[in-house]
Amino acid sequence: MTAEAYHSETGLKEQRRSWANLYAWQLTRDGEAPLFRQIYAQLRAAILAQDLRPGTKLPSTRQLAAQLSVSRSAVVSAYEQLLAEGYATGKVGSGSFV
Repeated sequence: MTAEAYHSETGLKEQRRSWANLYAWQLTRDGEAPLFRQIYAQLRAAILAQDLRPGTKLPSTRQLAAQLSVSRSAVVSAYEQLLAEGYATGKVGSGSFV
């Protein structure tokens, strides 16, 4: 998830990086755990370690899937598990939040 910001001095747009761009994702495609479970576990660990604080907006499922080169359904499943366990909240069209 990147956000464009207009830089008044240069007149150029600059990219701001989100937490998801900076996080060192570790996904193994040949491991025993499915990708959605690995994504869920890493997000949950970041929430519990307070690397992701309450109110932090999570990247959209499409953006995170593209960044990780995984299917969107893997990210959707991970987000749904976080929602079911109360680690995240969300509304359709507004996004998901810690």
